[in-house]
Amino acid sequence: MKKILYLLSFLPGMLYAQVKQDTISLSAGVQDSVLGTSIVLKDRAILFQKVYASNLKKDELLRRLKDFLPTIKNFELLGPANQNEDRLIGRLADFLVNYRKFGGTEEYVQDILRMPIFANVIIQVKDYRYRVLITQIVFKSISTDSGSLLIPFDEVISRNDRQRIRISAGYRDTARYVNDDFSDSFDLTSALKLRSDF
Repeated sequence: MKKILYLLSFLPGMLYAQVKQDTISLSAGVQDSVLGTSIVLKDRAILFQKVYASNLKKDELLRRLKDFLPTIKNFELLGPANQNEDRLIGRLADFLVNYRKFGGTEEYVQDILRMPIFANVIIQVKDYRYRVLITQIVFKSISTDSGSLLIPFDEVISRNDRQRIRISAGYRDTARYVNDDFSDSFDLTSALKLRSDF
């Protein structure tokens, strides 16, 4: 009898958690998101989209970003044909998520986080802000005799034919570690603070 009462005491909380997820309003085209992150499922694809604030006007912000972006681990800014006064385009290649920096431990992270990430990056620049959009995120497995295997991030953490994000803690943690490393890597203000400390 005690076990039944114990179970019933958690039932309202579990029901509330289910309702809460469905009542969150999402922006146009976004089907689902990982709460507390910039990882979203939009048009059946997982992407990272984050807006960073700045105190710089667009021209100065663009100049600083061009200086800063080549310092990001395994990021390559593509040639002049892919740049203009509003947008910079680049590519991540062999980007390893530093989950340890954000509280992950070797024994509790999913194997996918041990594989390098390849992705496209678009940085849109306006006065006092810039938006980083990372799309087509894939993990590349270790090469074997039959070649390497590319595993799209949206196949890893989405379900129901890419309609929803998986709800288990392991998948949410995976998304959080990817989010935290992307957020930190592309944050111009944290890089400037680091430089001023030295």
